[in-house]
Amino acid sequence: MSEENKNIQEQPSTKGSTKKRKTGATTALKAISAVALATGLIAGSLYATNVLYPKYQENKRVDQLITSNISNEEICTISGPIMIDKAYDIPFANGETLANKLKDHNIKYCELLDQYYTADGSDIAILTFDVETTEVIDATKTEIDGTIIYLAPEGYTLQKDKCYRTTTSQMTKIVPKSNDGDYSNVTIPNVASYTLVDVQEIKTETFDSICDYTLICDVPDEAVLNKDGLCEATLVLKKH
Repeated sequence: MSEENKNIQEQPSTKGSTKKRKTGATTALKAISAVALATGLIAGSLYATNVLYPKYQENKRVDQLITSNISNEEICTISGPIMIDKAYDIPFANGETLANKLKDHNIKYCELLDQYYTADGSDIAILTFDVETTEVIDATKTEIDGTIIYLAPEGYTLQKDKCYRTTTSQMTKIVPKSNDGDYSNVTIPNVASYTLVDVQEIKTETFDSICDYTLICDVPDEAVLNKDGLCEATLVLKKH
């Protein structure tokens, strides 16, 4: 064998060692990726548990609070008493969530714990009317010895085969404050007659002003759960 060929045959191969180095690096990268993935999944799970789900629950509570207290499709009246399953104070909702939900539901006027709120903080007037309504029902028809007789229930007036009853009640309506104090153009539809008997002109706060507060379920110190596992609390606003 020539010296040149001998040198060629004895030249050490680097192919195997190179392959090992690549395999080791790939394995390490896979391990790091697996740890990163597991860490990401745990962090994502904690974020979902500690942030996303509580926020979802809060939004759901506020939606229920608003929709259960809407009247005339534009007025929301939220009073203090509420029933909860805890005998201690708990936060009900962040003020920012409540403010945003009032906007989402297109609430025009909100009375929250004896304070009125509007989107822009404009002045309003609360009008009280004596409203007269007339109810009409069919008379009771009976036959005696071939003669048809119509009868009216107690409290109704009989006119031919119809019965009429007129009742008077009070109704309130919220409107923007009039610059001249004249509210004669305000109408009450679908009633026989109405008379304006009281006007209260009130300043309102903006919905956004609620953002500085937290809505709290305030429970008396001596409160205990009843047989249904509930106790009465009072909704209050506490500044952050």
